[in-house]
Amino acid sequence: MQNLFPISLFDVILFLCIFLRISVFLRFLPFFPKQSLSLYAKISLAFFLSLMIAMPLQKKIKMQPSLDFFLFSLALQEVAIGIVMGFLVMMLEQILYCFGSLLSNLMGLDSSEIFSPGNAAPSSLIAVIFFYIGIALVLLWDGHHFLLAALALSIEIVPPGSFFLSTNLFAFIFEGWVQFYRFLVLLAAPFLLLFSAIVMELGILGKMVPQMNIFLMEYPLRLGCALILLAWFLPNYSHGMNVLFLYLVDLLYALFA
Repeated sequence: MQNLFPISLFDVILFLCIFLRISVFLRFLPFFPKQSLSLYAKISLAFFLSLMIAMPLQKKIKMQPSLDFFLFSLALQEVAIGIVMGFLVMMLEQILYCFGSLLSNLMGLDSSEIFSPGNAAPSSLIAVIFFYIGIALVLLWDGHHFLLAALALSIEIVPPGSFFLSTNLFAFIFEGWVQFYRFLVLLAAPFLLLFSAIVMELGILGKMVPQMNIFLMEYPLRLGCALILLAWFLPNYSHGMNVLFLYLVDLLYALFA
């Protein structure tokens, strides 16, 4: 007698596991605003992506039936791996915001904060500008395709039920976090050197000419030098973003190597 239901119970469990992993991963992606994008849109996107990824991998991934198969522990594993991958991607977003906030602080524009839909919190205008320029460059390079490919590869290499937390995993994440902030220091190095020189020169000038009001000169000098340096820096910002994003992709692939 032919089977009237070609989709077995374990195919449904496999799809739900993939759907759960993708849903958690999409929660951390910086491409979607956290407040303005509808929850139904995110769920629909996760559902269709799960269908696209689960159908080719259905024959490659075999889930053995077992009576002691705990769905709760399986769901926790999928949430954990989605959080790990999403945290690595979220570090890219935080690096861009930290760089923009640091630059805004050096320029003296901390008071000009706006509500950023990207992180659903007040952020400086410079930070928001650099964040959206960086995200636009990533989309221009088809970066979302690389992230989806890494997500599909994670399901193939680490199928549902085979992921376990270990000390090596936490050491790997910490090493990636340290490397990301090294990139942040390299991006901000020209501005840090410039404003350190400005502060030193103003301090020397204040000692040499005590009658001069240094505080009235400091703000326009900071802002003018920062605008000149930004004119030189912005054409090279795409190269820095390219190096940063390629490192993120290598980090995601090395996570399951």
